[in-house]
Amino acid sequence: MKNIVLFLAGTLALYGAWDFPGASVKSVTTNEDRITAVLSAGGKTIHVTATAEPTAADMERVRSRWDVFSRWQRINVKQAEFTLSASALEMIVIPETIDAGATNAAVFLPAGMLFYDFDGTLRYMIRLLKDGTLVKIAGSFTAEVELIARLERAIENPVLFARMNDVDYLSARVEELTGRIESLTVSVDLLRQAFIGVENRGFLGIGNKPVTPAALKAALAAKRANPAIAAGDLAAQLRKGGIELSDQEASLILAVFFNEFPK
Repeated sequence: MKNIVLFLAGTLALYGAWDFPGASVKSVTTNEDRITAVLSAGGKTIHVTATAEPTAADMERVRSRWDVFSRWQRINVKQAEFTLSASALEMIVIPETIDAGATNAAVFLPAGMLFYDFDGTLRYMIRLLKDGTLVKIAGSFTAEVELIARLERAIENPVLFARMNDVDYLSARVEELTGRIESLTVSVDLLRQAFIGVENRGFLGIGNKPVTPAALKAALAAKRANPAIAAGDLAAQLRKGGIELSDQEASLILAVFFNEFPK
């Protein structure tokens, strides 16, 4: 009888390390250097795996994350698998159904949903398979509705979603658009410079020469360094530095590039 009591006490102590409020331990097994406990909570199955017996703080982390999953309204969780380590908590949620409008999104998630927490922030990395296209959905979890909205967009157009969430693709697009903007900027600057030349020379091409690129560049730099500078002062400053620029040319530059006209 004493041996039975000691056995039961040891078993309860072992099981007690793995439970948390709202969950009960069904079994604890050891496989090489891994210990796995099977729990039941609200009719759902939870697997918790660790390399050593968990602390109360470890199980509190499991409980708090399970509390998030169990409160979902449109994602019906079939089971969850938690893996504890010293630096992170990894979770695989197997959904039975996901109400995504007229679609059960769970059928497109063959591997379930991977969540992880290594700094107190719950993040996810989900692989969705639709029409032969494998889509990666990753981010920080904020709310069930936000996650389902991303799943719906991926299901609706997996190819577009994959492109718009592909870092390499987006980087290439940003680089392409940046190049276009730079090209347009150069074109606009050339038009401005040409306009200044026409205005400076007069309608028949008689008079002063066009403003040189060096003078224009220096004038723009001086104006940006001192936004309040007037045309006459700008021209005088450049002439003092050995760059030829008339007051009229300075006025044209301020008008064309900065929309500042003589009062």
